[in-house]
Amino acid sequence: MAGLAYHNFASAAVGVALAIALIRGIARRESNTLGNFWVDLTRCFLWVLLPACLVGSLVLISQGTVQNLKPYATAQLLEPQTVQTQGPDGKAATQTITQQVIPLGRLLRRKPSRCLGRNGGGFFNAKQRAPV
Repeated sequence: MAGLAYHNFASAAVGVALAIALIRGIARRESNTLGNFWVDLTRCFLWVLLPACLVGSLVLISQGTVQNLKPYATAQLLEPQTVQTQGPDGKAATQTITQQVIPLGRLLRRKPSRCLGRNGGGFFNAKQRAPV
C-alpha cells in the first residue's frame, strides 16, 4: 500500500515539476539554465501535494469515508425494493431486493493523492460493458 501511495504522489509531483520547467524555459529564453528538477520535485512534494492531501483527507474523514481492510458489508434495507427483471425464458419477472452489499476497503489512504495525480478509478470503479 505504501508503494502505491508513493507512486500516486510522485506522478503528480513529476508533472508539476515538468510544468514548472516548461514555464521557466519559455520565460527564460536568454538564460542558460532552467533550475534544478529535484529541488522543484521536493518543493512540490512538501509544499503543494502533502498539504493538499492532508486537507483532502480531513474532508473525507469528516464525511465518514471508509478506511479498513474488510472486503464487503451487507445491510438490510428498511424498505424492500421491487424491480422488474427479465427471466431466463425472456419474460418479465418481479424480484424483491431486501439486502444491499456495501464495498469497503482502504479508500481514505489513497483517494486524495490519486485524485491529484489523476491516477485512475480505484477499486470502486465499475467496469461497464457496451450494450450488445
